[in-house]
Amino acid sequence: MKIIFAHFARCVFSLAFMAGGTACSVLATSHTRPAEPATPDAWQSVAPSDTATTARSFVAPWWKSLQDPQLDLLVNQALETNVDTIRKALSLRTALTQVRLTSLDQQPRASLAFNNSTNRALQSGDTSVVVNGVSVPISSSARTSHSYGVSATLSYELDLWSKLAAASKGEIANAEIRREDWRTARWLTSTKVAEAYWTIAAIDAKLPILENLSQATDEALRIAQVRLNEGKLRADEVDVVITKQFDARKRVADAQADRQLKLNALAVLLDQEPLALLGGPARLPEGEPLLPPLGTPAQTLERRPDVRQARLAVDAALARLQVAEASRYPSLNMNLNVATNGATWHDWFKQPLATLGLSLAVPIVDWRRLDAQRDMAHDALDDAALGLRASVRQALVDVENSLIERERWRQGWRAAQKQLNEKERAYGVTSLRHDVGVFGRLDVLQGREGLLLAQIDLIDLRLKAWINLLDLYKALGGAV
Repeated sequence: MKIIFAHFARCVFSLAFMAGGTACSVLATSHTRPAEPATPDAWQSVAPSDTATTARSFVAPWWKSLQDPQLDLLVNQALETNVDTIRKALSLRTALTQVRLTSLDQQPRASLAFNNSTNRALQSGDTSVVVNGVSVPISSSARTSHSYGVSATLSYELDLWSKLAAASKGEIANAEIRREDWRTARWLTSTKVAEAYWTIAAIDAKLPILENLSQATDEALRIAQVRLNEGKLRADEVDVVITKQFDARKRVADAQADRQLKLNALAVLLDQEPLALLGGPARLPEGEPLLPPLGTPAQTLERRPDVRQARLAVDAALARLQVAEASRYPSLNMNLNVATNGATWHDWFKQPLATLGLSLAVPIVDWRRLDAQRDMAHDALDDAALGLRASVRQALVDVENSLIERERWRQGWRAAQKQLNEKERAYGVTSLRHDVGVFGRLDVLQGREGLLLAQIDLIDLRLKAWINLLDLYKALGGAV
């Protein structure tokens, strides 16, 4: 018996290693990582000196440098209570649990079983047994017997073609993708909170000016109607004043509605009621935001969550392809079983039985299904490679677009400041001429309207500058 078992084991191992040599050579040559698009050495829209700074500043929370306690409170609260962020964290936890489950497949599996059986003869009567060729009668009667047993089994699959290791690697990549989802959710939550908060601050800064503008148009319309009755203005000139009054009132109503909409958006981000979200007046940062450290395009690709996710998706697809390839080759399992039974537990130690088994499964009989699974894995890898190329291209374009928008904003900011200076000078001249009786009150009100509109434009541009900073941080892959 020992000779038969040894011969069987040698045959199994010989067949397994012969197949393994072929399989390993195939797996080693067919699984290559797709190439990424070439990365430029520098950005096109900025000077090389602007890219010399490294990305160390992305480590700290970006909003802390603004030193706004209320913004700090809102962002920190949103990071703790935002539903989307919490769901991403739960998805990450599930993926990490799946990694643990998959890694257990590479370890031996142990099981313990207890059994109880009851046997009863269905008929009674005289029976006989043959002893040394002689039939000996035995008297028997219907009776019931009980048997108890316990068995312990230890099974282990030899990972001949690294199928189990590849499956574990794929789950690790999937878990890292979920981690990037969670980081992205936190980043987007912080920027959405800041955008809503700054928009409310800009509206609060504009509302007094808009109400002042509305009052100015009301007074201008009263004067225009009087002058129309006196024959000093035409009807079409009065229509222009009426249109300005309508626009001014609409601006006030739109600003109030936009403020409430942003409060509602903050309520969703913080998972709270929309009332009393702000403990004090919102503050829009002053001046022009500084250009964040750009680094090189290669550093940006390392930081970008979507690029990291795309690279991990390629890793996961490669692992799935390796699993599909390895599934086409034999699998070898080892089983060790120790069992015993008896009428009572005292009998368990009399005749225990140990069994060592090797099983070789050859999946070639299901070759059409295996081919289909391999083809699907190849297609998934090609799709992941295309997704990676698209992510790299989009990342580079996002940064360039944000830098272009920043430069366009700077030009608009300089023009708006120049316009405000001209409006202030013109309004001052008009007021002086009104004081000496050269200009009428309607001329002063028109100059005042122009000055107020220029102030509103400047506030809108300040808000646009800081939102552009958020876009630029996002394009650069800034982290919370």
